[in-house]
Amino acid sequence: MPAAPDRSAVAVVAYYFARFDNSAYQRLGYLTWREAYADVGAKLGVKGSYVKNRRDGFDPLFTWRRGWWQRPLSASEAHIHSLLADVDEAALYVLVSRLLADAESAEGRLLTGVLSIASPGPVQQQSSGNQRAITGAAAEELFIELHIKGKSGFVGELLDKRLAGEGYDFLLKNPDEPDQYIELKGTAGQNGGISFTSKEWDVAQAKGDRFWLVVMSSVHDKPTLQIINNPAACLRAQQSFHTVIQTSWRVTAADLNSNSDPIL
Repeated sequence: MPAAPDRSAVAVVAYYFARFDNSAYQRLGYLTWREAYADVGAKLGVKGSYVKNRRDGFDPLFTWRRGWWQRPLSASEAHIHSLLADVDEAALYVLVSRLLADAESAEGRLLTGVLSIASPGPVQQQSSGNQRAITGAAAEELFIELHIKGKSGFVGELLDKRLAGEGYDFLLKNPDEPDQYIELKGTAGQNGGISFTSKEWDVAQAKGDRFWLVVMSSVHDKPTLQIINNPAACLRAQQSFHTVIQTSWRVTAADLNSNSDPIL
């Protein structure tokens, strides 16, 4: 048992229980909810009833839960959901398993402070994230315009999949060839690297030669377009973890430039 209750770890496990319900405790090897609460509580230094209460606190988020759905989320519960909502079941299962095996693991240590409600970060950090989003959106819209004009480097019907959450931005359909998958990245300058989410990188690996990376550089000035086929095979990406709950694969600007030539 930890020297002190590890409430950050409990919050992650409780969220996993609430989000995936019965399949969550069963996958972790428990036969009943009672057994799950007792064992998790013992490992993380809290009572089993506390684990159950934390799980029930997420009820308003999930329609299959029938407990405290009528009450609003607390600020901490909403914050935890915002951090974990995009983490798929497989990744969340690994995180929970590691926390239960060793609450003092690297993942456990990184949780300290991450899941607590903190004061807003420096304005510079917040605006940097907003700027990346603005640059990416501008690049996507410019790519659509280029495709309509026949200057995107691709031929076929371009279907917008940005809101589908499928690991790519556009699906290219052409009756003369199999469907092609396009991921669009934008950079403010000519020498910026780019990042893939874990799902995007997984899809890139799975689709192989049917997956295309399009990099729009200098989006707000004089944009140039780079097209790289099968980036998972030809780019050297380094995996990194962010606050435990997110993973991405980063490709340097040098590696991008060595694998394609600008076409605009």
